Amino acid sequence: MNTPTRDFRRLFAVSPAARALRHSLSAVLLVVGLGTGLLAQTPIAPLAVAAETPNSYSCDVYRWVDSAGRQRSAALSRNNAADPGGSRGGVLYQYRFTPAGTTTERVITGTGAHSYNGFGYVVNHHSDTAYVSTGTTGTYNRVFTGRHHAIHQFKLTYPLNGVNVAATIHWYFATGQDHPIYAITFDTSAAGAGGLSFDADSRAPYGDMQFGGDGSNPNVSGVAWGDKYKFTSQGDPLTPQSPWDYTQPNTVPYTQMWITSPDAEMGAVQTLTWLQHNTGGSWFSTNWGHTSANRVGTDFGAWMMPVNWQWPYQLNQYELMDNTSPTGSKRCAWGLPYGAVGKTSYSGYGYENTYSGHPYQSYSVATVIGQHSTSAVQTQVTRTERILAATITAGTGTLVTTGSGGAGRTDSVAYSKPGYNATYGAYELTAAAGAFSATLNAAGAIKNPTFIIRGMGGIPAAISLDGSALLADQGYFASYDAATQSVWLTVATDWNGSHTLASGAGVPPAVTVAVAPASATVGRGTTTPLTATVTFATNTAVTWSVVEAGGGSVTAGGTYTAPATLGTYHVRATSVADPTKSAEAAITVVAPTVAVSPATIALAPSGSTTLTATVSYAANTAVAWSVVEAGGGGVSSSGVYTAPATLGTYHVRATSVADATKFAEATVTVANLLPVYTYIYQSGLVGTWGNGAWGATVNFAAPPLGHSGTATIEATASGPWQGLAIGDIANWNHTTFHFLSEVDTIEFDIYPHADSTGFEDMVFILEDDDDNTDVDQPTLASLIPGWATMTASQRYNNWHHVVVDLSTPQRRGRQLLRDRLLQDVGLR
Repeated sequence: MNTPTRDFRRLFAVSPAARALRHSLSAVLLVVGLGTGLLAQTPIAPLAVAAETPNSYSCDVYRWVDSAGRQRSAALSRNNAADPGGSRGGVLYQYRFTPAGTTTERVITGTGAHSYNGFGYVVNHHSDTAYVSTGTTGTYNRVFTGRHHAIHQFKLTYPLNGVNVAATIHWYFATGQDHPIYAITFDTSAAGAGGLSFDADSRAPYGDMQFGGDGSNPNVSGVAWGDKYKFTSQGDPLTPQSPWDYTQPNTVPYTQMWITSPDAEMGAVQTLTWLQHNTGGSWFSTNWGHTSANRVGTDFGAWMMPVNWQWPYQLNQYELMDNTSPTGSKRCAWGLPYGAVGKTSYSGYGYENTYSGHPYQSYSVATVIGQHSTSAVQTQVTRTERILAATITAGTGTLVTTGSGGAGRTDSVAYSKPGYNATYGAYELTAAAGAFSATLNAAGAIKNPTFIIRGMGGIPAAISLDGSALLADQGYFASYDAATQSVWLTVATDWNGSHTLASGAGVPPAVTVAVAPASATVGRGTTTPLTATVTFATNTAVTWSVVEAGGGSVTAGGTYTAPATLGTYHVRATSVADPTKSAEAAITVVAPTVAVSPATIALAPSGSTTLTATVSYAANTAVAWSVVEAGGGGVSSSGVYTAPATLGTYHVRATSVADATKFAEATVTVANLLPVYTYIYQSGLVGTWGNGAWGATVNFAAPPLGHSGTATIEATASGPWQGLAIGDIANWNHTTFHFLSEVDTIEFDIYPHADSTGFEDMVFILEDDDDNTDVDQPTLASLIPGWATMTASQRYNNWHHVVVDLSTPQRRGRQLLRDRLLQDVGLR
């Protein structure tokens, strides 16, 4: 068995001044692992957080001790208001650490270039534009602040093409670890089950940090990244003419940028492998296994490096301003392909597999800022590779195999690696009666691994490694999260080989009870099923009760029946295992409500239509139909209304049978309706285009060819440079040719007649304009709701609203061709 060891000389070289300050954050000493156990020296000071204003930026500043026993700090600028640089924050504004071999703290601040005042902005490219979070106000919160572990949260909601996307960001810090983790979740559930209708990528975390230290802006020496292969630029400085190598296989994705003077580098390292979570974008995968000497493809232009839009990750490629010059830009970011945010299916970088980015896209990367000479990024890559390659088993307790899919998520997904929480790069298990033991076998040293143990009532009094007791704040760094009854445990060792981490008797977790739904609004006399979940108890049974007298009743199985009296009542579930633990659901009993659809109607004299009524919050959902005004027409018991011959405004009422005081009405206007013609352009008007903003409704209008009324056609376009090209077709009299390129829907009103043979005088054809082949020929029965069940008097000589869905037959190159439209009313 390999025994954890440390470097005696480095760890015990403590100055008298440091001894005097041993209780401060900067006076720290890690643990020495010996064959006989772990020996303790000065305890490590806990992680700390404070509200501060460096350079007048409102920040939450986190300070912790890294793996070398030195203090680091991260100032996270708040995102609830504009910062002095003009952005809305929500990023790492300033970072401080002391490089190895030096005694001078390096201060690294956001450069402010292009208003990027730090690192961690959200950027999504889509539809030939980009969203950048610099202008979005959001919220911030210290989600968890433990003794040695902390999670800071930013949340923001922003529109992509009119669809609200919610982003949740977690910054995770831990004693004994050098690099904070940036975890992000994109929530596109507002787009509905089908996801976004357009492609969006992600470049978060995005920004500019002067990672060589404030005070100078040297040129960048080189860049590198890892996807399925490792890409590395060669030569110093980086220019568009730098040679490169892309031949070495890679496991864990990363980005890397460095400068040689001062000795510095910055990058990001994912917490999963490339196969577990695909990263990168563009089409440069054709050069996997190649170098600049044998590169393939023609998209290089005058560059030796890949052209800027071909880099899989965004770094400073767009700051290389010509074909030969270096750049001082410190732009660093990440990269996911188009479709990764909001698509139910998208192709990963390399086009080897498809993935889903809807309703969530989540991932985590370690934010690495360090020295190039010590290979800061590659050291983190190796650490992550070893964490993922190691095997972990639970002796007491069980490995966690499913859990939250990412930052801020409440859904449960299967973990890519059992017992590994990729959101925070930590091993994870559930204790048994508050005790645990886990054996981790690592082929290569893992510096200071972290374990999350669920189901704990507190931090155990005893923690051991291979049977030898560890000292708190020295051999291990522990935090307790009471909200989740979890212990976060970082072990201070270079973990190599097979070792067992265990607790003593442990602290059993408290029984918890939860009721779902936690609140509900119901009608009088209705029933509502409730469920109770009991955790951390062998006996999961509950007893149900209603708190208020006269507040209804609840069965032993949790089915609640509301009383006749309106009000708010509470249904309680009490644990049988621990009667001191309970949870409640708040139930509000309300009067019925009635809604009628449509609420407003226009009909010709003697015309008819069908109304529907919806009754909510009542056991009996029936209604009684009536017409308010005498002589205002008639309505059947099923809601079919027939207008009178007399012009005017009338009201059709639906009254709740359960509560006759509750009703709703539809307003009907009976009038001689002016026709709305779809045939709107005279012959000879060709190539007329209308352009509008994305998602806008584009209106086209023209004289109605000698008829009174309005002649319009509406098409809702989903992108730019889209509209209708109107033209006349040879040998087709009275025909309008509508090119509907990238238009999703078209709607208009029609007034059908039947000819002498009984056939309708309208034909609709959807045609592909690339080869003039018919894609679809929808009938009136498919275009007009209820056509099949209408009588002849309902079908003909009445106006009908038609919505043609153009997205289903073909996405591109669609045309709507209409012949012989309304010849009976004189369209000649």
